[in-house]
Amino acid sequence: MKVDLFGKEPGRGAYLCPSCQCWAEGVYKGRLERALRVKLDTEAKDAIMASGTGRWGGDVSGSKEGGNSSE
Repeated sequence: MKVDLFGKEPGRGAYLCPSCQCWAEGVYKGRLERALRVKLDTEAKDAIMASGTGRWGGDVSGSKEGGNSSE
């Protein structure tokens, strides 16, 4: 599995909006697994999040909770 920033790679894909919160929710809450019809282990999830780190300019490892909540 790899991140395709341009949507040109062959095979099954899923769109994640370009925000840290979207990626964290997609990866850690199972939305990406559902969309791709695969089971991701912790290593794969961390690798996907690490590939997006440069997009947000920081570490996203603390985003496993899905970001801010307006409860």
